[in-house]
Amino acid sequence: MVRSVTDAQNVIAQLADLLRTVLAESPTQTTSLQKELAFIQNYLSIEQIRFQDRLTIHYHIEPDTENAQVPGLILQPLVENAIKHGFSQQTGQGTITLTSAKNNEQLTLTVQDDGAGFTSNNASFGIGLNNVQDRLHNLYPNQSSFLLQPGETKGVKAILTIPFSTEQTDDQNPYR
Repeated sequence: MVRSVTDAQNVIAQLADLLRTVLAESPTQTTSLQKELAFIQNYLSIEQIRFQDRLTIHYHIEPDTENAQVPGLILQPLVENAIKHGFSQQTGQGTITLTSAKNNEQLTLTVQDDGAGFTSNNASFGIGLNNVQDRLHNLYPNQSSFLLQPGETKGVKAILTIPFSTEQTDDQNPYR
């Protein structure tokens, strides 16, 4: 919920930045992790306005991964799920942590929330997570993985593993 005119103006400015990002990108299947994170930061700025001081975001991005190529908009559904199914279900503070790591020739991206977690009743993939899984399978056949697992203490951890590469994959604009 937007609580003031200033908050509304900030949300509109952040939405404009998101749209500019989507429309300005050249037609490619992948983008640098740095650009993907800039998009996510804009998206999360809107969510932080919405939830006021309740939402904390942590980034643990290894510097040697910032130029790695990742599928465009791959993190957005993971972050959205962390907010929708993790953070927004609690009444107090919530934290979302985004992590990147290079292990041998693999890039691992993790989105973790500290919400209630999941049980066997709510551990299924919805449209967004199925799309993530399908995109990874199509871009990196037999070379990627996507897992959802309980967090270390609570919440859910979404883990993507893809081949580490700094070469852009051309095909279509992931932001369209």
